[in-house]
Amino acid sequence: MHPFTYISLEITPTHLDVNVHPTKHEVHFLYEDEIIDKIKRRIELKLLGSNTTRTFYKQLRLPGISNIDMEDNENEASLKNFDKERMDKDRVRTDSKEQKLDKFLLQKPIPNQEVNNSNSTSFTHIEDESFKINTARKSELLLTSIKQMQENVERRLNVMLRKILKDLVFVGIVNEAYALFQYDTKLYLCNTSKFCEELFYQRLIFEFQNLPHIQLETPLDIRELVRIALECEEAGWSPEDGDKMELAESACKILIEKAPIMREYFSLRINEEAQLEALPAILPQHYPCSTHLPMYILRLATEVDWESEVECFETFCRETAKFYALTSVLEIESLPQRHNWLIEHVLYPSFKRYLLPPNHLKQQLYELTNLSQLYKVFERC
Repeated sequence: MHPFTYISLEITPTHLDVNVHPTKHEVHFLYEDEIIDKIKRRIELKLLGSNTTRTFYKQLRLPGISNIDMEDNENEASLKNFDKERMDKDRVRTDSKEQKLDKFLLQKPIPNQEVNNSNSTSFTHIEDESFKINTARKSELLLTSIKQMQENVERRLNVMLRKILKDLVFVGIVNEAYALFQYDTKLYLCNTSKFCEELFYQRLIFEFQNLPHIQLETPLDIRELVRIALECEEAGWSPEDGDKMELAESACKILIEKAPIMREYFSLRINEEAQLEALPAILPQHYPCSTHLPMYILRLATEVDWESEVECFETFCRETAKFYALTSVLEIESLPQRHNWLIEHVLYPSFKRYLLPPNHLKQQLYELTNLSQLYKVFERC
């Protein structure tokens, strides 16, 4: 045991200079010498009066424990040597396993609150009676094509990227597409959208035939959704393609014909009246952006290869993953707190838990800086 003193100084913020150390381990303040001199004098006065009374403590030792004491002293000495050898620039000051309180303190918006959009039907952003998630019973996977897709995902795994994701510590959001996180002593800029797209693709494969579904309060007409999509510039419609109503009817027939496949394997439900009843619930607390729903329905009819089993599952999962990874500026601005909470406490924890990152995701991750580089700058100050 060594004597120590704890001193709490209350100083006007304008008298502080905090830009002298990258981790704020040290600060400077005005009148530093005068303040330290006064503290020294006060401590000296206290120590001078300590000789008037003294108390001596004696430790009682039980027989046979002297060797243990020697081992403790050796361990303590080795720890001191280790601390001396360890450099501040290499010290990891975060713990990837810790959780923040705000994960459990999100204030829910007013029930039945919706995002107004003239071109699409909005989803409710909280779990209430108008927007239910129904779980599916687990079933055994028997399709060889899906097993092969799962093996391909595992084969493409980048081990170093997986290690980074497993031990990441979320830092903050940059914009709707990018966020910052720390791994070890390094700070990374991550393309959240691209990582989400790969995450949703993999969850569709590994939860094949076992996905719960999001029940829509009001079924949506497929023909109307396709017609809305054809009005968008993204659809690339031209008069040579034919009448929009005829195209909508053709797309509707394809989706009704393939509805049993989507219902059984992916929990996407379209009834016989050509109405969309439910969407797959890929991640808990995450709902797809309703703004992009019409284009998603159109692309299911035009971009999914319904003829080949492997290509059918591959293209369906890719199109669905793209849809679920999309965001809307309107919805972000209307519920910014919900959006930020979703990224920090749903998406990035899901990266840590589920995502098996392939090599191409290295291009979506940028190392901004690390402590070694920061110390080269700030230790000169």
